[in-house]
Amino acid sequence: MKSSSTDLILSMLQQHLDTGIAIARVDAASGGCINQTSTVTLADGSRYFLKVNQASLLEMFAAEADGLNAIRASSSLHAPGILAAARTR
Repeated sequence: MKSSSTDLILSMLQQHLDTGIAIARVDAASGGCINQTSTVTLADGSRYFLKVNQASLLEMFAAEADGLNAIRASSSLHAPGILAAARTR
């Protein structure tokens, strides 16, 4: 991933986590056909799944976040936590 992209990812993670974090790796993830996906590994070993698409699809990400949060709240299935759904440009 380009350095500018890594800088943007780091900036977004720092807004939601800790300003002292560092990215160790960004690896492309496969399996989807709608979004660009990556696994972001921080220096402390924690991992985050990143989905990227056009800003015009922000509502799609917000709806997905709402659905995953509802699943988590029901305690019926495990669902990942959502850190953010944001527009960067």
